[in-house]
Formats: sequence, structure tokens, C-alpha cells
Amino acid sequence: MSNKNPKAKRLADAYRLRYAEALNVMREDSDLAEELAEELEISRAEATRRIEEQYAAARQRADERPVSFRTALAEIRSEQSLNIQFEALAKAAPSVEEMLREEIPALCQRLIGEMIEVPGEDDLYVPGPKFNEVELPRDVVDEISIHNIDLDLDTLVWNRADVYEGDAHVGTAEVRAQVTLDGFMFKHDTYGDHDVEVWTFDWNDQMSYVGFVREVVLEFEVTVRPGMAIDNIEFAAATDGRAPVNPHSISG
Repeated sequence: MSNKNPKAKRLADAYRLRYAEALNVMREDSDLAEELAEELEISRAEATRRIEEQYAAARQRADERPVSFRTALAEIRSEQSLNIQFEALAKAAPSVEEMLREEIPALCQRLIGEMIEVPGEDDLYVPGPKFNEVELPRDVVDEISIHNIDLDLDTLVWNRADVYEGDAHVGTAEVRAQVTLDGFMFKHDTYGDHDVEVWTFDWNDQMSYVGFVREVVLEFEVTVRPGMAIDNIEFAAATDGRAPVNPHSISG
């Protein structure tokens, strides 16, 4: 009865190795499988499967060069180690959604105090954040500005586009928010039928300082390198928040 290790014998037979060589490979790979499983947070069985997938390529390289099977196997593993490191880093890195949860509130904070865009031509146009698809009392309130943004980050959606710039992903992020806006209103208009709240009636001789709230969906244009960082994020527009947000999202 043979006292040879059956697995080592099968390895030797499958890849034309001496039994002693196969036994050494098997022993080394047992330790390697444990390290790989821990590094990538995968099962030992999955780590062993990945390691054993290298044997055929090693046998082919050993025959073509020629070098020993173990030399070819070491070369292949050296070449693949960088990919394994990248995989581990990607697993540990925050997802796109997690990064957006940090970036969007900071960007919204910078929008506070800005006067929103006034559409028009030539001298009538005033640049600013776009709220053109939100119903606003533009006929009675002037100099409408962003007073506060209360985000509902649980509604955050990342829409990755089919556009790439190098290894960067370009897409949009959407999130629901309650936006408080302020502006100025002629005193006599404050007595009319509207949903504007008067904050300071006697702002000056003619005007009152007023505010109002809108439920909106904020949209952002985003360029991101997955597993690394957000390269760029810009506010694109606000739309009516009474319509449902696009439920399709891809995060990561």
C-alpha cells in the first residue's frame, strides 16, 4: 500500500512533476491559501481554487522557456501579486455612494447664500444654481437665494453613465432635499395669496425679507475613479421633488 499523499500524487501526475516537487508545491500553497483568504476576505476554498488555477499556466511556461515548474509558478505569482493587491485595496476602499455621502453635504454647504439662476437673455440673465424646473414665486419674490439645504441621504442614487475618461467613471448623483429659499418681496404683495412666509416685514421702506420651502431632487455631475476618489463633483440642477427619483442605481 502506497504511503504517498494522494493529492500530491495527483498534482504530480497532472502536471508532470516529481512527487517530491509536487509535495513541496502543495505544502507551500497551503500557507499561501491561508494568507490569500485573509487578505481578500474570501474563503480558504476559494483561495485554494485561485491558486490551483495557476498550475496550467505554469506548466505551459515551463515547457516553452524552458524553466522548472516551480520557477514558472513563482514568476506567474509575482506578476499577479499586483492585481491581488489592487483587489484588496478596492475591497477596503469606500464605495462611490459612501464617498458621495461625504462630498454632497460639503458641496451643498457651499451653495448656501448663492442666488439661483434667473433665466433670460443678455442683461436679463443672472447666473447661479439652476432651479428652473422647480415651481417658484418669481413673479412676486426677487433675488431668490438658497437659505438652507436639508438632505435626505437615504434617497441618494448614483447613476453611472456609459461614458469613460481613461479609468474614470462619469455619471450623475441624485438626492432628495428640502430646500429653504429666501428673497425680497414688495410689502403690498405680502398680503396676497401665496405660500411665502414673511420673515422681516420692515426690511426697508418698500421690501420685506421672506422665505419659502420646496421639496426638490438635487442632481450632481460626478467624475469618480472607483476605489480611489471623486475627481470632480458639481451641482447640476434642482427638479421638482414631488416626482419619484429614478430607482435605477449602480453603486461601488
